[in-house]
Amino acid sequence: MPNFATPQLLVNQAAATTLTGNSGAINIPQAPSYMFLLDIAAGTGTTPTADICIQITGDNSTWYTVGRFAQVTTAAVKNFKMVRNGIAYGEAGFVQAIADTGGAVDKNFIMSKQCRILWTVGGTNPSFATFKLWVFPQVVDFASR
Repeated sequence: MPNFATPQLLVNQAAATTLTGNSGAINIPQAPSYMFLLDIAAGTGTTPTADICIQITGDNSTWYTVGRFAQVTTAAVKNFKMVRNGIAYGEAGFVQAIADTGGAVDKNFIMSKQCRILWTVGGTNPSFATFKLWVFPQVVDFASR
């Protein structure tokens, strides 16, 4: 059973309304797998939607979407796991990502030390009172290997 490190809060957004925003660059530890946990309040307005993506960078300038949660339309707590494929630690690997509602990994990739969270809120007069997103990196005990 994986041993996950203390969670790191990546986003603590209040009153997300019609907009696209991002968390800015966040340093995360390298790990063989990650669990992202999203806690989002109920949306208001007509057909509110929230699209939340995980992005990585190699140069802190160009960002690539590597994973995304399934679109959110109501209050939810969702998880999204990116796991290594057995080749190298830190590799999230193929489409072995598991999300409880159909999120997906876009590409096979090595998780960058820097990531950011991108969100887009849509609908007619939409608002999500709050959303929080944490990452839990898996801890590896190399001494026991």
